[in-house]
Amino acid sequence: MNIFGVGGWEILFILIIMLIVAGPKRMLEWAYIAGRYTAKLREMWAQMMDTIQHELDDAGVDMKMPKDLSKDSFKRMADEAMRPISDEYRKASEDYEREVKQLDATVRGVNNTKPSSNGKENQPTPNEGKDDVGFGTWSGKQDDS
Repeated sequence: MNIFGVGGWEILFILIIMLIVAGPKRMLEWAYIAGRYTAKLREMWAQMMDTIQHELDDAGVDMKMPKDLSKDSFKRMADEAMRPISDEYRKASEDYEREVKQLDATVRGVNNTKPSSNGKENQPTPNEGKDDVGFGTWSGKQDDS
């Protein structure tokens, strides 16, 4: 259970503190008042969403406004609104990744085959392409010469 980002244990702790501070009689009054305001807030939200939905329908926009006050409804609405942009971004990202992989494979293929002195390409050796160049004591490799 998660209400406004507050979990079940937090709500229980808040209720116990309220019971200690306010007492059972005032706590019931506060709960009744909070319930009335919550109902008014939900009614106002529903009226506002109906008005916005009516205006969107009149404008010809194909978008459904959420009737409830949950995070999931807002996330769903935002995902639907951003779908055309996110689809284009996803396609461009996939094209970019595909091009990078092709270029990487091409570069690796060029690095693995080096021309010899007689003009023919040599086959790559097992250790080629690895960092076997020594940089003195900085590389951590000992120089055997």
